[in-house]
Amino acid sequence: SRMISNGVLSLFLVVSLTACGGAVVLPADYAELNTLLYDTYNGDPRREIHQFDITTQTSSLWLKGEGHLSDPLRSPDRTQVAYLVWNEIDEYFSLWLADANGQNSRQLGDTHLCADGPMVEWSFDSRYIALRSTPGNNTAYIHILDTTTNQEVLFIGGSEFEWSPTASRLAVSSGGGLVLIDVPERTEQWLCNDIFRTELYISDPQYVLDWLPDGRTVVFVGANRNTLKRSIYAVDIDDTNFRNLIPDITQLPAQYIGGIQVSPNGKYVLGDDGVHLFVWGIDNGEVRALASGLTGPIVWAPDSASIVFGSYQDPTGGPKVRTWELFQVALADGVITRLTYDGACLLYTSPSPRDRTRSRMPS
Repeated sequence: SRMISNGVLSLFLVVSLTACGGAVVLPADYAELNTLLYDTYNGDPRREIHQFDITTQTSSLWLKGEGHLSDPLRSPDRTQVAYLVWNEIDEYFSLWLADANGQNSRQLGDTHLCADGPMVEWSFDSRYIALRSTPGNNTAYIHILDTTTNQEVLFIGGSEFEWSPTASRLAVSSGGGLVLIDVPERTEQWLCNDIFRTELYISDPQYVLDWLPDGRTVVFVGANRNTLKRSIYAVDIDDTNFRNLIPDITQLPAQYIGGIQVSPNGKYVLGDDGVHLFVWGIDNGEVRALASGLTGPIVWAPDSASIVFGSYQDPTGGPKVRTWELFQVALADGVITRLTYDGACLLYTSPSPRDRTRSRMPS
């Protein structure tokens, strides 16, 4: 798989940038945080969580349990860590929390996720956690748990979701349409209902939802019901200002568009067709091909000036890459720089049960 979890990619970036002199500008709070969490086997038959110290470049055991521990994800306020525990006997995931130091580990709610790699995300205020479970038969559900009450507060059908960056509001792809869930109010609002009934649907590729940074607009990949051609659309949360961000769809590289991410400055959307990396200008709809040969994580640099991605190939034209390495492509001129030369992406970790294209910074 070319997709990895948030904490793992951040670790890769720090290892790579330390080794290569630092081409990407990291957020200021990395210096304050100094440690990153990731899951690994480390020679043990059960997966455990380790802590990587950025300053000393050393790794240590952070948490070990009875089952397979995976997908550690720090809360935005840095006070808690959510992680998954896989029960091999009964074959389900459960959600657990621990304090920032790895102490006071406890299960959150009693939700058992019979799924192939659940998706877990914190709300912006560190109060709620949303999880996607896919028990099979083309079904998908989203569980929303309140960390202050230790209870599941909502259970809805839906395949894809993204938290608002500014409110406890969830954008959900459900039944091919788009619905906003206000979690504290327990209300829902369907967007572009007529358009989704007659013209568009949100299709099956993963990570086809995102938000503009101000939390007022949802961005999504929609497919035309007649032509099946995909494009990137946006709509405001009050169900106004629906627009196609790529008016000239002949610019699109292929039928498939997935893995979309809005840039931190809100000016661009990146996406891929499984192999090629493209960027769309939100203001002008211009499509630019930036790189090919993608087989690893893709993430915006915090300054929106470049994108880091993983590949087994060398898109710079250099010698064949023997291991999975990280590369950086500059948005201004498309110049690609190789960041690692020693398989740093695989130095400390192996892919976790929940694999992802999108990996946000910081984590």
